Amino acid sequence: MNAYPKKIIPLIGDSLIGFTNAKDNEIILNRIVGKGYNCAKMDELLGINAQADQKYHNFEVKHGERIQAALDLEAKRTEEMNYYTNDRKLAFHIFGGQQDLAVRSQLGIDLSLKEGLNGFIEQAQQFYETILKKKEILSRLDEFAMTAEKVQERLNGLTALRVLFDILEVKKGLAAIALKERTVSYNTLRVAWHKFKTVCLIVFAKKQEHLKLLNINPPAVRVRTNKRTSSKRSRTAEVKVEMPDDIE
Repeated sequence: MNAYPKKIIPLIGDSLIGFTNAKDNEIILNRIVGKGYNCAKMDELLGINAQADQKYHNFEVKHGERIQAALDLEAKRTEEMNYYTNDRKLAFHIFGGQQDLAVRSQLGIDLSLKEGLNGFIEQAQQFYETILKKKEILSRLDEFAMTAEKVQERLNGLTALRVLFDILEVKKGLAAIALKERTVSYNTLRVAWHKFKTVCLIVFAKKQEHLKLLNINPPAVRVRTNKRTSSKRSRTAEVKVEMPDDIE
């Protein structure tokens, strides 16, 4: 399945041409109807093709939405991290003395910055919520233009960050479902197309013009030279007809 992205587009295109021309060409249809490929069967195959095409494009949309959600989250995380880092530096400057050890502990700024999104949000939330709750802390920060309104903005920013994280998780789930559906529909079409090709290669072995209409390459003809030991050490040519690998 690693080669899937490179194979799905030509598979959808090739099979659409083959199935459509087989259904619309009366001569071809009459020749393959005895193999189970009547008009109803061709409609079924065209439905499989349409399903694969729809699932392919659906995954592309869901995959794109997941990527965009990740970019939105990262942009917001960077924004809030910059705010928090600068505000921490200001708090360290204001409450850097030994007498403010308890304040730094309440703000959580004596601890190193936590790794991971959840750790950062929890740490930043503790910092800003403490400032709003402790008027004596807020009053000292207010002198440096860190007002209650600005602190609330940062708390709102952290809430928005959590929302973006939740959105990304939803988009990941939808993309995973779309990927599974795409894979199933691809395999269904691949098997159906290969069976159809196999039948047509047999039925139209001597009618390569029909194979071309069905977008099916005729079997490759390879000339192989074998050496035979004889008194005269003569050489003879052997012609071998091989079926394509994709109909095995």
